[in-house]
Amino acid sequence: PNHPTLAALQLDRARLMVREGRAKDAGAAFAAISFEHAGSVEAAQAANDLAALKAIAQSVVVPNWTQDQQLDRAQLARAQRRYDASRGILDELLARPELSGMRRAQALASLSWTAYKQRDWARCV
Repeated sequence: PNHPTLAALQLDRARLMVREGRAKDAGAAFAAISFEHAGSVEAAQAANDLAALKAIAQSVVVPNWTQDQQLDRAQLARAQRRYDASRGILDELLARPELSGMRRAQALASLSWTAYKQRDWARCV
């Protein structure tokens, strides 16, 4: 799962689905790439391709990430050593006023673990 070219291969496969006319499958593949490889260049390209595909095909669903999914995206980014992306996702999540106390505690713990992995001892609380 951490192979350096995996995301690029998945992105090429999703683009092939678009050329084959399988818009709904391609949209799901673009969303999965954006989720699993958060913070990578391929994830940004997948998000752009998903938005472009949505403009063409109405059956494509652009995901609105839930709080749990945001926490999972941050964890996946951290696991792939994309610490800045993980911090960005968690900071964005913590800025939401509707975030419950339990989710806030989970996000703060995840942010603290990310800071620890970055050796940013001042933010490890």
